Amino acid sequence: MKTKFSELNLNEAISLLTELGDGETVTRLSAVLEENPQLAETNLEDLPETIDLETAKWKGTEHAYGYIAMDSDGDNFLDIQPATTLQPDQNLKGQLVNIKLGSLYTMNYPGWGRHNVLMHFKCKHAKENTNETALIEFEQKFKSKEGEGAGNIGDFVFLGLRVPSNGMQFEVQTVNVSNDGDDEALKVLESDTIKNGLDLVNASFSTLAPFTKMAQGVLGLLLSRNKNKIVQQFTIGFDFDTNAVDIAKLKIGTYVVAQVKKNELPWNEWIYQRSTGLVVNKQDNSIRLPYNHVTFNILNHQ
Repeated sequence: MKTKFSELNLNEAISLLTELGDGETVTRLSAVLEENPQLAETNLEDLPETIDLETAKWKGTEHAYGYIAMDSDGDNFLDIQPATTLQPDQNLKGQLVNIKLGSLYTMNYPGWGRHNVLMHFKCKHAKENTNETALIEFEQKFKSKEGEGAGNIGDFVFLGLRVPSNGMQFEVQTVNVSNDGDDEALKVLESDTIKNGLDLVNASFSTLAPFTKMAQGVLGLLLSRNKNKIVQQFTIGFDFDTNAVDIAKLKIGTYVVAQVKKNELPWNEWIYQRSTGLVVNKQDNSIRLPYNHVTFNILNHQ
């Protein structure tokens, strides 16, 4: 079974989106199919660039990575720079950090109205004074309206994550949960215990294994249902090598990841507005970043 919306071909996408009530996108895809019947079996991610699918920005797989440059002056507007251009903080090697979710912005998700979104996180956690690492997985669930951010702000994901000496790998998947009955079953992921994040400080690798297995099991179960599909999936291989030109660098601060082709999002045209907590257009602050995006913070563990 296909687990990502981007993997669906035109016929499959029209069928599923009809079930989800996304009439606007169904109308557009149906028009594309009528004009180009030879594309019926073409995956959405492989459709020609000449075909405009404004209501299906979620069909792509590429993401752009930005870093919000914080300052101590209290300015309301903060610049955003490509995360690949940062100077990494070498002092973070082997240190404990927290990863905190800023928010999830469902600016253009399949379906309509309200969205139930499972966020599945993976990260490599290092054992103290060794080169041994373990892949840790964890999940949280959010509710969000189309064109808005989730109601939750600042939920911890991982606390006390030890940064591997060769860099930190962080992966995120967002699953649009649309199958009847799954929302009720996942309410446990909205509990305060889950919102507090996964505390790694006093946990051994062996005690963390059940959390990872549980997260994998929940993800596998959801994706076995036809209506539930991955919308976004990205991996950031945070690096310490200053010569790695196309890799994000690790430092304390806030990152923003947007579902859009990198060449279509010049970060110097966008800024972070402290007073609203939003990424907005530099020339017109009433315009919000129109792409699905996630913000998260790397913090020193206290």
